[in-house]
Amino acid sequence: MKQKRLDSLDLLRGLTIILMILVNSRGTRQYVLPPLDHTAWDGLSLADLVFPCFLFMMGITTYLSTRKFNFAFSPTLGKKMLRRTVLLFAFGLLVNWGADRFPSLDQLRIMGVLQRFAICYLVVTTLAVTISHRFIPAIIGVLLVGYALLLGLTGSYVDSPDSITAVVDHAILGQAHILGNYNTDPEGFLSTIPSIAHTLLGFCAGRIILSKQALADRIMSLTLMASLLLFTGYLLKDVCPINKQLWTSTFTLVSCGYSLLALVVLTIVVDGRQWRFPRTPFVEFGINPLVCYLLGEALIIVFKAIHIQGHSIREIGYGMLANVAGDNSFSSFLYAAIIVLMVWVCARLMYRRNIVVSL
Repeated sequence: MKQKRLDSLDLLRGLTIILMILVNSRGTRQYVLPPLDHTAWDGLSLADLVFPCFLFMMGITTYLSTRKFNFAFSPTLGKKMLRRTVLLFAFGLLVNWGADRFPSLDQLRIMGVLQRFAICYLVVTTLAVTISHRFIPAIIGVLLVGYALLLGLTGSYVDSPDSITAVVDHAILGQAHILGNYNTDPEGFLSTIPSIAHTLLGFCAGRIILSKQALADRIMSLTLMASLLLFTGYLLKDVCPINKQLWTSTFTLVSCGYSLLALVVLTIVVDGRQWRFPRTPFVEFGINPLVCYLLGEALIIVFKAIHIQGHSIREIGYGMLANVAGDNSFSSFLYAAIIVLMVWVCARLMYRRNIVVSL
């Protein structure tokens, strides 16, 4: 039964990493399919759910990994925590360096997707092995309520250089180390606070998944948890907007709710009904998500950086597709799908050779 639950998680990870590559590697900035485009500010799209779904699943796997150590700190666990944190952060800096076309260090963006993973992993793992787990729901509440009040009382639910998130990011990181010309870095300093609560919600879900309840009872518990998160998030959206850029408290609740519902559906399909369907390609992505993500980012960087007769490989590739299917969102999607297929070749080879890369 344990292996089946892990299969469900691998399947969801695989689906999510595919979506992440599709979102990040579109053929042109001008055209993009609406579900694969991030919302400009308030609101929610499919693309907005990809990163938080990974963060939520990291909370689940953190429960699985710390459970092996009986939720107690040890030198072995400490070395693992340090190694994983440093490597994730370093890989994130490397991705930023390539994505920004190899700037000097004084212009390098500091925060990013993998950097947020690193920070949340370190904090949540530390909490998991140092405090009683009965306090975790209270910590989640304090983090989310405190962050919502901080933004609300300072009038910071707006995209402004005077918002508290922008002021803190500029004070700690500096404009040169923030993504593009954003007032607030999308993975900035203050918005890491609700991201920690986000990961802790995944940790709580992991506790339910590995409980000794019958499968039907676990599914019911997870469904109730998802429903409560979604209901609360949408109920409060008028006073606390759902916003990915700020990673608002309602965004945390709603995105965790959707991630959990997706996991429930896959658990029913894989564990409950034993449906047979082509899931191996998705599992292949899910078993080595970090490798797939880094390879996808590497292809994006290389295809933008290498030029042939004045045009990048990305421009040439998209141009060929546009000549056949038109200069539109579909051609942009096809280009991204080709990147996914290229990553899948590597994921499949690793799967067949039973190669699993973990930090």
